[in-house]
Amino acid sequence: MGRRSADLWRCGVPARCAARRRGQDAAVHFGKERPVALWHRRAVAVCWPLLAQRHTGTDPAQPGLPGLQRGALRQARGLSSGSGNPARPGQVRLGRCAAARGCIMIPVAALRLPLSTDLTGFISLLQRLGVPHRVSEEAGEQVLWVPDAGQLAEDVRHLYARFPEGDDTYQLPPGAAIIEVKRPGFMQQLRASPMTALVLLATLIVACFTLLGDDLDTLRWLTFLDFQVQGDYAMFTPLADSLAAGQWWRIFSPMLIHFGILHLSMNGLWYWELGRRIELRQGRWHLLGLTLLFAAVSNSVQYVFGGPSLFGGLSGVLYGLLGHCWIFQLLAPNPVYRMPRGVLIMMLVWLVLCLSGLVSMLGFGEIANGAHVGGLIIGCVTGLLGGAIARRRT
Repeated sequence: MGRRSADLWRCGVPARCAARRRGQDAAVHFGKERPVALWHRRAVAVCWPLLAQRHTGTDPAQPGLPGLQRGALRQARGLSSGSGNPARPGQVRLGRCAAARGCIMIPVAALRLPLSTDLTGFISLLQRLGVPHRVSEEAGEQVLWVPDAGQLAEDVRHLYARFPEGDDTYQLPPGAAIIEVKRPGFMQQLRASPMTALVLLATLIVACFTLLGDDLDTLRWLTFLDFQVQGDYAMFTPLADSLAAGQWWRIFSPMLIHFGILHLSMNGLWYWELGRRIELRQGRWHLLGLTLLFAAVSNSVQYVFGGPSLFGGLSGVLYGLLGHCWIFQLLAPNPVYRMPRGVLIMMLVWLVLCLSGLVSMLGFGEIANGAHVGGLIIGCVTGLLGGAIARRRT
């Protein structure tokens, strides 16, 4: 590196990382200005995959909805088509103006009504007609969601204007267009989420080139601080020197580093689940911008509070995405950002356990807590700003 050793931080690190704990996140902490005993474990951020909402056959209580109506909604949960569909399962006959085409189930709000409104009769009518739908309570209102299929939402509004209490005798007119609503396959999801897939592809490529952190010669080009291994010690270059040399990518690149198959797969599943939500709701460039912002903030916070160290992984970004979806959904409700409450509770409890040191005591390794907390805070801030803007527009 061509610099005097006095300009470097000398820190203990296994030269070949021989005893690395597989599946663990990033951050080997070293002392500053002095050699320390070699550590064979890295700070971990094991993030369990965020499961998409799926119908389990049980329907949690929904405030503002009568018991009969909640029962009627069980079948509609998840925007699945009703059993009373006069066409084939997964098809809808409604309205002459609706386009006859296959469509992905992207929900849009068809009706927003007071909580006191009884939708039991109208829900029964939609089920009998086979119209996929879902009812949720959002910001003190009942919201009826339907797939974004042609003019389906407008047709449902016209239908409600005619039959707000439902109608047991109404039949669709002959020749009504058939709208086929189908769940997207994997390739369709890839085409709908190119930025999410691109980030995951970059992460996979880095994992291959760095041999999941074992190839230190390659790894050093992606770490927050450049370093060289001399014997059993790592000599870290000050960040200011790296930035002055034009190595600005170091602010973001640690998010691509992973230290094991389990670490890579868990973070990848989380990013696939959360990233697609944001890309679908706000667009691919918003997702890329948020990803880079969360990476820069979480990496910087980890460096400030953890000192010179090796750390990496998408966990800081994931906590940012989680906080963004959470706060955004509170201000501008949308089913795309709606996550099971248990997921939020689980991740916040996990964060508290990591901060308490209990996870490290159980043998999971050192945790990059600064990255997690920094990511969550900046994610909540962006969710607050984005949600407030979206709420004002609507």
